[in-house]
Amino acid sequence: MHMIPEIRRFYANFHEAWPYWLYFCNLGEDTLWVMSMCCLPEVNTLQVDGQTKVAVTGDPIHLLTFITKDLIRLNEICGRAEMSPDQVLQRTRAVFKYFGFGPDGN
Repeated sequence: MHMIPEIRRFYANFHEAWPYWLYFCNLGEDTLWVMSMCCLPEVNTLQVDGQTKVAVTGDPIHLLTFITKDLIRLNEICGRAEMSPDQVLQRTRAVFKYFGFGPDGN
């Protein structure tokens, strides 16, 4: 799916039209990961020993750039939801952890 050009274009266009994924996506599932990987300039697949599925990875710099741009939208929607600064910080940290960035990353 991550390698199919039509799907990649769909998610890139979807993201451009509605960039609020970091707020609304469930961080307990891989949906946000899949959608984000489709928006990166390129992705790679790796076969992991003992696994039936391949691991999908992208350039960490491209992924970090993608997430950083979306933080503006995350803060915007958190403000509309009247979240406290601490709640916004918690969500931001959870997003970075989800993607494997920061001290609590995978």
